[in-house]
Amino acid sequence: MKKYENLEQLLKDARPNVRQITINSYISHLQNLHLRLGKTKEFDDLEFLKDFELVHSKIEFMTYLSQRNICNAIVVALKAVEADNDIIEKYADICSSFNQEYQANVRSPDYVNEKQEKNMPTKKELDNVIDDLDKYIRVFKYKTLNNLDIKNYLELQILVILKFHQLYPLRNDLVTVQFMKSSDYKKIDGLLPNVFLWDKSEIILNEHKTSHALGTNAFTVSKPIATLLRTLIKQQISAGFINNDNYLLVKRNGNPYNKIEFSNLLIDFFKKKLKKRISTTILRKVYLSKYTQVKADMADDAALMMHSTQTQQNIYIPKS
Repeated sequence: MKKYENLEQLLKDARPNVRQITINSYISHLQNLHLRLGKTKEFDDLEFLKDFELVHSKIEFMTYLSQRNICNAIVVALKAVEADNDIIEKYADICSSFNQEYQANVRSPDYVNEKQEKNMPTKKELDNVIDDLDKYIRVFKYKTLNNLDIKNYLELQILVILKFHQLYPLRNDLVTVQFMKSSDYKKIDGLLPNVFLWDKSEIILNEHKTSHALGTNAFTVSKPIATLLRTLIKQQISAGFINNDNYLLVKRNGNPYNKIEFSNLLIDFFKKKLKKRISTTILRKVYLSKYTQVKADMADDAALMMHSTQTQQNIYIPKS
């Protein structure tokens, strides 16, 4: 198998239209697999993928979504390093199989897996947690908002995420959003990023799961959410958590979260608060469970959440 010095660069070269956060996700999935094979997180080559049967045995007992994501990362990486077609085709075949299982099971009507059912909170539980965090930060932290420490900054991040998803329950799209002025956005030549235009209180999602079918999703956020987002930006700058791309959500080293890290941020928080593993997927399900057949509201929310009302009914609304 071809050796490489920089897998990240090879992935970028192989997928030039893919965003950095997606490249990071590919690498994270491969690191996760490497760990499951009893090795360290880091790897210098893709030789560990040669043992197809061993890798397959590790993947086949994962969740449908993990199967699909890891397998896709493998195929993309193998193509990037120009591996033999035989090994690529083997993985491509099981990718196709995993994707069919995912579509048949996870995407079927009324599907809630056992883990989700066990961890599904009520809307009231979620609202109470968010309200408590909001009161805590406002009472004890906003007085010294210009001087938040790391712990307080992470709390503010989580509050932003949760308050945002209360009103705009997207997928993990918030982690891909960069902040900028509308005048700077207009100057971009080429692939347009997902952005929060802070001077217009507008979110524009150019790349998302259903962008090929539904196109760009743009909406103006409420005044309280816009204020909260600007507060987060101010804290990011004052604390020195600055990155070249001005991502809205960054780690303490200034780098953006990938989608796995973003999910883990929420999961860790809710483990402490509710003793449950709650991700953005569960937040979406809880939000939409308030609906029965209020079609006008559903159409509005479906447009915002970037899927059809049928998808909304099939996947996110539990049957009574």
